[in-house]
Amino acid sequence: MKYKIMLIAVLAILLVVFALQNTEVVITKLWFWEIKTPRALLILLSMLGGLIIGMVTSVERIKRKHKRKEETKVKEQD
Repeated sequence: MKYKIMLIAVLAILLVVFALQNTEVVITKLWFWEIKTPRALLILLSMLGGLIIGMVTSVERIKRKHKRKEETKVKEQD
């Protein structure tokens, strides 16, 4: 338990250092939108978006695998 707290503390410190070193404002353009954000925020939001997409696709894959497993069990019982 103590190791988890230490790991979380170290990761939090690294995140703060990362954010402080990447404060430069960057302009992101998408079609007719133009967004000005700090570089660290843009990177973190991109990582969060990738994490969410990865989680959604893996949940769908697990559901399909579970469904196939149940169908196989039903066929074996018949």
